[in-house]
Amino acid sequence: MKKIAIHQPNFLPWLGYFYKIATVDLFVFLDDVQYTKNSFINRNKIRAGNDSRWLTCPVATSGEFGQAIKDVRYYKPKDTEQSILGILQANYKKTPNYNLYIELIRSALNLEKQTLADQNIILISALSKELNIPTRMIRSSELDGIEGTATSRLISICKETGADVYLAGFGAAKYQEDELFQQEGITVTRSEFVHPVYNQVGPGFISNLSVVDFLFNAGNNPFLTL
Repeated sequence: MKKIAIHQPNFLPWLGYFYKIATVDLFVFLDDVQYTKNSFINRNKIRAGNDSRWLTCPVATSGEFGQAIKDVRYYKPKDTEQSILGILQANYKKTPNYNLYIELIRSALNLEKQTLADQNIILISALSKELNIPTRMIRSSELDGIEGTATSRLISICKETGADVYLAGFGAAKYQEDELFQQEGITVTRSEFVHPVYNQVGPGFISNLSVVDFLFNAGNNPFLTL
């Protein structure tokens, strides 16, 4: 069997995203579908004191309605890059692993030369390596003969890559037609990710934040076994 997961290239995703990468044979970045404004593709949540806040990358949307994710570019990329680093410093400089992982993130950032998708994939790849995840990752835009929309497009990617098991995320049940996978001989499984609880700087624990919260606070401990 060949197990696959397919997901948009999100910005500094949460741990559940990396769990999906770690538990499949192939991970496909869905980068040739329409960009969704104000989604996890250009923002994610981090801890800020006793609460959470969005860490957002503004993108250039003027005259670009309907553009594919792979074509999206940043709005004022240099300012955005400095803002990302400044916000991370303001909220995580007191964490145990700040110095180590801020350098990894800084070295991976180059918003002036990268598209949004390119930059997200560079960050995800670098962080996957840090988390000891060896899974092969490709982009849907690299595949030939991909057709359809929504569920039919996912099935097309599965067939093109020779996958017979598809790992779906938590929210897939709202829009995904599992019976169409079954008709094509593809088994659908659901993520069994259980979010680990780790020490954060500040009272209590806030779940479902960007992976950077985990790295700054807990290091690269193997979260799959926590």
